[in-house]
Amino acid sequence: MQDMEAFFEDFGQQVRLRADGTRNFTRAAMAEVACEWLENEGEIEEFIPAHFDVPRMRVDGYGYSEKDDAVDLFVVDCSSETSLTTLTLTDVRQEFKRVKNLFVKAVTSDLYEKLEESSPVYGLAWSLRQKASTFGRLRLFLVSNRLLSSRVDTLENETIGSWQVSFHVWDLQRLARLQDTQPESIVINFERDFSRPLPCLPAHLESGDYQSFLVVVPGGMLAELYGEYGSRLLELNVRTFLQLRGAVNKGIRNTIQNEPHMFFAYNNGITATAEKVTTTVINGVVHIDEVTNLQIVNGGQTTASLYHARRGKVDLSGVFVQMKLSVVKSELSASVAPRIAEYANTQNKVSAADFFSNHAFHVRMEGISRRIWAPAVDGSQRQSKWFYERARGQYAEAQSSMRKAQQNIWRKEFPREQVFTKTDIAKFDNVWDGYPVEVNRGAQKNFAHYAQRISESWEKDDTLFNDRYFKRAVARAIAFRTTETLVSRQSWYQGGYRANIVAYAQALLGLKIAQAGFVPDWDAIWTRQALSQAFQEALIACAEVVNDFIIETPDTIRNVTEWCKKKLCWDGIQQLDMQFSKDLLNELVKLSEERNRSREAQEQRNIDNGIEAQNEVIRRGSAFWKLLDNFCRERKLGISSKERGCLEMAISIPARIPTDRQSISVLELLDRMKKEGFQADHQAN
Repeated sequence: MQDMEAFFEDFGQQVRLRADGTRNFTRAAMAEVACEWLENEGEIEEFIPAHFDVPRMRVDGYGYSEKDDAVDLFVVDCSSETSLTTLTLTDVRQEFKRVKNLFVKAVTSDLYEKLEESSPVYGLAWSLRQKASTFGRLRLFLVSNRLLSSRVDTLENETIGSWQVSFHVWDLQRLARLQDTQPESIVINFERDFSRPLPCLPAHLESGDYQSFLVVVPGGMLAELYGEYGSRLLELNVRTFLQLRGAVNKGIRNTIQNEPHMFFAYNNGITATAEKVTTTVINGVVHIDEVTNLQIVNGGQTTASLYHARRGKVDLSGVFVQMKLSVVKSELSASVAPRIAEYANTQNKVSAADFFSNHAFHVRMEGISRRIWAPAVDGSQRQSKWFYERARGQYAEAQSSMRKAQQNIWRKEFPREQVFTKTDIAKFDNVWDGYPVEVNRGAQKNFAHYAQRISESWEKDDTLFNDRYFKRAVARAIAFRTTETLVSRQSWYQGGYRANIVAYAQALLGLKIAQAGFVPDWDAIWTRQALSQAFQEALIACAEVVNDFIIETPDTIRNVTEWCKKKLCWDGIQQLDMQFSKDLLNELVKLSEERNRSREAQEQRNIDNGIEAQNEVIRRGSAFWKLLDNFCRERKLGISSKERGCLEMAISIPARIPTDRQSISVLELLDRMKKEGFQADHQAN
C-alpha cells in the first residue's frame, strides 16, 4: 500500500496537470482523473461529466452500466487543504442526500425542461426521465481527496421506489488501493451473507499446492452475489470481452423461465478462481465458509442471466449451477488466471483471453518505453522517456523503494505527464484508425474493440508492433492531449462534451487526410514532441464543426453523449466538408512513403525478434530445454525433425549456440508445449 502523504501529493499533481491542460475547475479535473481509474479497472462502465450544483441538489457526473443493471451518479468532495484531512460521516450523508434529491427530481418530474438544453446536466435529466425505469439499481459514488473517518464502517443500502440504492465512497485511501498492483478484495462469507456455508467436493490432493472444489450453487445465491458486486465478480478479461457479445443468451433465459429443474443438466456451469478459500467439515461433509476475491472466468452470461431473471420476478428456487472453483494464490494470479480463463472459454470463445498486462504486445510496448529516449525539446539538454504502464500501479510501484533524491531523478527521466496506459493507447489508436464511435462508448468497450483487432494483427505479424509503432503511439498521445487543451481554450466551447468533440475532431481530420492520399507525419511529431501550428489549426477547425454537429441532436435523442455513441452520428460527421491549408498539406506524408517507412521498421523488428529470441533461449539454459525434451518424449508428442534439431542445439548450450532462427523455432515449440501441459517455467533459472 502506498504512503498516504506521497499518494496525496501525487494525486494532487495529476489533478493539477489535468486542470491546467483542460482549463477545468479542480473539482471537475479530480472527477475525471479518479473516474478514469474506476472506468479503466472495470469498477464502472462509463463516466460522463455533468456538473450541477444548486441548493439541495448536486451531481458531478453520471453513467449507465447495462451489464450491472445500474444507473451511476457521481459527486466529488474536493478539499483545497494542502495536507490530509478527514471525511466525516456527516459529510458523506450530506453529499449523498443532495445527489439522491437530484435523482428523485429528475425521474419524477420534467426537471430537464428547466435546464439549459446545451448543458450536459440537461442530457442527464432527460435521460433519467426517459430510461431510468429500465434499470433496477442506483449506485451513488462519492469521490474524495480526504481520508474517510475510521468511524464510518458500512453504509446500508436503501430503496427508492423500485430502485435498489447502494453507496460507494472512494476516499483517498481507497483510490490509492485502486492504484496498487492488487485490486480491492471481495470477501464473501456464506454464513454471514446467506446464513449457511456452501457444501462442496474437494477435487485436489491434500499434499499438493493446488486446491480445487466442485460446488453446486443455488441460482438465487449466484444472482444475489451478482446483484451485490455486479461485474466486479467477472474476471477482468471476461468482463471486458463480454462487451463484444450480444444480449443475454436466449437459451439460458428460456431454460430459467420454462424448465428451471433442467438448468443443471443443460447448462455447462461456471468456472471461477479465488485467492483464498476457508472450509469446515459438518457431519462429514466439507463446506466452504468464506471465499476471498471470487472471480468468474467463464460463465459471465449465465451469472448475469440469473440476475436478470431474478429481477424479473422469476422463481429461482429450483435452479442450481455447477461451479468449478480453483484457488489461485495472488502472486500467481497474473499468469495462471488468464490461462484458466482461456481454456475454460471454449463454447463462447474469448478472443485473446489474456490480452491484458501479460500479453506479449503489452510486454513489448513496456520494454520499448523503458529503452527509447524521446528527443529533447524547447532548448532543453535533458531527454526523457514515455512510461507505458501495462499493469496497474507500475508507475507508483517503480518509485516505492526509492529515496526522495532518487525519485526526483527518476521522475525527470519519466515525467508524470508522459505516462500512458493500455486503455489510453486504445483511445489514441482507435480515433486515428477510424473508430471514434468505440471511443465514445467508454474505456472498457473501446479497449475490448482495440484488443480484438490488435490481437488478430499480432497473430498474423507481430513485427508490425515495433519501435516506430511505439513512437507513433506517443505522437498520437501528443495529438490527443493537445486536442483536449485546444478545445478547452476555444471561445465557442461552452463546457461539456469535450471528450466527444476531441475524439470526433481527430477522427474527422484523419479521415480527410486519408481521403486526400496522405497520412500525418507521426515521425515528425515524435521528433518535435509537439504538433505543428498548421496541424493544431486543422484540429481546431475540425473540433468546431464537430461541436456544431453533435449538439444538434435528433429529436428522439436529446442527450448529446448518447447521440455520440451512435454510428449514425459518425456517419453524419464524415460528410462534413473540411478544407486544409497548404502548410498542413506540405507536412503530410504520402501513403507510398508511409508504406516504405513501415516496411523498414518491420525489417528491423525481425532482426530484434531474432536477437531477443536467442537471448531468451540462452537465458533459460540447457537444463530447462532438457526438461522440455523429456516432456515431449514422455508424452510421445510429435515434433518435427527441424524442431528436434533446434531443441538439441538449445540443450547443448553453452558448447553450441543456436542461431536466431533456431531460437525462434524453439520458443514456438515451447509455446505449443505449454498448451499441452508443460509447466516448467518456475524451473527456468
